[in-house]
Amino acid sequence: MKVQVSRIHVRTEAQARSLGFVRSPTIRLNGRDLQLEGKESPCESCGDLAGEAVDCRVWTWRGKEYTFPPKEMIVDALLREVYGNPGSRSGPAGGPAEPPENLKRFFRARRRR
Repeated sequence: MKVQVSRIHVRTEAQARSLGFVRSPTIRLNGRDLQLEGKESPCESCGDLAGEAVDCRVWTWRGKEYTFPPKEMIVDALLREVYGNPGSRSGPAGGPAEPPENLKRFFRARRRR
């Protein structure tokens, strides 16, 4: 099986909407979000970029919370996708979607700067 990795720097709210970008950051396997939970926390680095307070995604894996997805979580999800049990990860595939309020706030603040 071939794995293709694409890195996309989402620069506008319109681009976020067209990509179905509903969390920051987003990681998808075969078009589906790696983790469906919608937990977020204040993100100082994104706030610095935007010039105002912004929340970013919190990744939960094996009972712990992370501000970045643990490599082991990504590897585990890839192996499940390749070798079976992909149904354990369900959710809508990417596509047009309304970005959450924190992303809208981020892009509005960036436009004002």
